Amino acid sequence: MTAEELYQQFLSRYDGIIRNTIDRADMRRLGDMTKRVMRWMSIYEPGLAAQAIAILDGEDTEKQCRNYLSEQEARSIVDGMSPKPRWDLDKLEEMLRNAGLPTDEPPYFNRWALLTDMCRIQSDSFDTLKRIIGSPGHPATSEESLAAIYQLALDDLRDEDGKFNIRKYFGL
Repeated sequence: MTAEELYQQFLSRYDGIIRNTIDRADMRRLGDMTKRVMRWMSIYEPGLAAQAIAILDGEDTEKQCRNYLSEQEARSIVDGMSPKPRWDLDKLEEMLRNAGLPTDEPPYFNRWALLTDMCRIQSDSFDTLKRIIGSPGHPATSEESLAAIYQLALDDLRDEDGKFNIRKYFGL
């Protein structure tokens, strides 16, 4: 059975239980299944578990943003980058705030997706960008580098045809 067929089978059973809220045994089974899945996610996919809790709390940012990462996912991704970005997530956020640049733009991205993509660009291309932006007589400043990295991240995260997806890019 394909993943989609399994999902459709779940939705069919779920909808039947929700429509028939009189049967407490069905509701208990749904609750037991949800707890079991949540236990598994908490152990093996903590970022996904945190997103599930956020949905229960009414903070379903993922549905608001095409490119969404939780703070935990962002920190885990950036910690694994090689080479390490020049500016970490906290420093980037401070620099963007000082520059008056927005870090969230629904429906395109949330701040953790933006900051992570900016770290990715730094990790992959910081030296190249500095050479392109600067010149031998005028090396690129931090502000110029930040502006270039920010614009490149916006290009990714606002990708008009929707091909770029930060979750897919990082295998989430």
